[in-house]
Amino acid sequence: MGTLAADPRALLEGRLLFDEFGDNSLNFEVHFWLWARAPMAMRRVQSRIRFRIDDLFREHGVVIAFPHRDVHLDSVSPLEERVVRAGTSSDEESRVGGGERRPSSPLAGDDS
Repeated sequence: MGTLAADPRALLEGRLLFDEFGDNSLNFEVHFWLWARAPMAMRRVQSRIRFRIDDLFREHGVVIAFPHRDVHLDSVSPLEERVVRAGTSSDEESRVGGGERRPSSPLAGDDS
């Protein structure tokens, strides 16, 4: 709990609780008393304490692994790509040379 010494306004009689196992984390709560006259002062103290916890993790080699997500697009046909210029309407952009129209959305149905 020496981390609370990161700010002199945090009283050192804090409590550390192991709250739960998260999907990709161990969740802890830190409770402490704080002398502050304004909400922003309280937020600054909380921020300093969080930065100090992060510093201590780095000093001791604690690495927080963040989950990675892969996105796979399964499509029967190729996906349509188009560039839309700022200031043009979608109707103007949906025209392909010679006045031929194409669907404005890849989800638009094919009448064939």
